[in-house]
This record gives sequence, C-alpha cells and structure tokens, in this order.
Amino acid sequence: MSKGEKSVSSSLRRPFFRGLAALLPTILTISVIAFVYGIIAKNLVLPLRNALVRRLILAYGDLDANVVTLPHLNVTLQIEPANLEVVLIGVAIFLIAIILIYFVGFFATSFLGRKIWGGFESLWINFPFIKQIYPYAKQITDFVLSEKRRKFTYVAAIQYPRKGVYSIGFITGDSMRTINKDSGKRMVSVFIPSSPTPFTGYVVAVPYDEIIPLPITVDQAMRYTVSGGVITPPGELVGDDTRKFIASQLQTNSDREDMDALPKKDQCASPKDEPEKS
Repeated sequence: MSKGEKSVSSSLRRPFFRGLAALLPTILTISVIAFVYGIIAKNLVLPLRNALVRRLILAYGDLDANVVTLPHLNVTLQIEPANLEVVLIGVAIFLIAIILIYFVGFFATSFLGRKIWGGFESLWINFPFIKQIYPYAKQITDFVLSEKRRKFTYVAAIQYPRKGVYSIGFITGDSMRTINKDSGKRMVSVFIPSSPTPFTGYVVAVPYDEIIPLPITVDQAMRYTVSGGVITPPGELVGDDTRKFIASQLQTNSDREDMDALPKKDQCASPKDEPEKS
C-alpha cells in the first residue's frame, strides 16, 4: 500500500473512531439504565400492574374478560396486549417504587429505623436456609452501596505477584490478627482487582511499610484497571524526559542481552586457530 493510500485510509478511519468514542459512553449508559429498568419492571412492576388491573377487571367486568371499562373514569384497561392506560399504570408503579426506596433509606438511617431494622434482621437470619444466604448478600451490598466503604478504598501499589512487579490495589483495612502476630509486622489487607473486570480479584496481606500510596481516586484506579493501563490518571502521566530515559534503559538492556547471547571467545575459534591434524 502506497503512502497516499495509507493517508486516505487513515483519514477515513480517524473520524469513525472519534465518532464511536463520542457515542459509546452515551449508548452504554442508556443500555445499563434500560437493563436495570428491565429487571425492576419484570420482577416488580409488571406483576403488580397485572394484579391491579385484573383486580379491576374482576370488580367491573366478567371473570374471563381481558378488557374492562371503568364507569366513573371512562377509561378502558386491556392487559394483553397492554394499551396505553395499562402502560401508564406500570410507569406510575415504577415511580412509586423509587419513592418508597427513598423513604425506606431515610427511615433506615434514623435511630428508630436502625433499631427496628436491626431487630428484623436478627429475626430474619434465624430462618433455615436464609441464614446461609442473607449475611453474605448483605456483605456484598454493604461493600458496593454503603457510604462506609469510602474509608476502605485507598489506592496503593504493592509488589505482587513477585518482587519487582507492581500491582494496583485497594487497601481494605488491617489484616487478620494472627497474620500480624506471626509476621511481627503491621499487615494490611489489599484487594487486587482483575483486568478488565475489577469486581473479581485477589485479597493479599502486605506489610504496611511495603505499600506505595498512590495520589489517585478510586474511579481513576478503576478506569486504569478496566482499560488495561491505557487510561492513566492525569497526574500520573509520564513526561517526555522520563519516557526517553525508559526507552534508553530498555535499549541498553536489549543490547546487553544481545551481547550475552553471543558466543564466547573460546567458542568461536577460527579454522586457522585449530591444531593441525597429523
């Protein structure tokens, strides 16, 4: 391919990828919202909506009817297929559910709410089968949604999985007492997220004096992990001088390896150095 063809191909690709980069965040955001709404609608809104409409049908229509007209409102309700009025009932139920979640949140954070909710949880986890599930589900939701998690999410670099190799992790707190006692050091627990799925990873115990605190936010560390190190936090970008120094060191190490790969002097004797055979 000639230089002219490469230039034309590059000029055609560049606007496409720029447009893709501009649209993808919006598309992904809408997709996530639609996915969450779909889960709520399927498991909460639709059952409540259909139950309410069928109740109205039983009250104002026949037992096997699919359509009913409310006499006082002059509104027709049809379940299958759902008409506009039934759809609006579902939207109203969804909005009411969101408002109820807010009220439950406000109540649960009050002194009386904490006492009542704590008593409910103590009673709830005593049921068979539930006590094997609920505590672990609560731990996960507390870690993901609770505001307390902010004090556990300091970003640091540690040498993992071996000396000389650094991994980005989150300090989640002090390690277990037995580990601190046997090691004779203050050990901290660090969660090492996987890339590109940072919600899975490894928890390691590291000496406190061996961690390197990083002046970046949790969101910046997440973007760095998800992108495979491509999206570097602005304050951590490497300058041109550092980049040139690293390149020179890599070239020096490469040249040294090439020299080490060459045969030794005693391994490359020329034919004239070989003893003549009698």
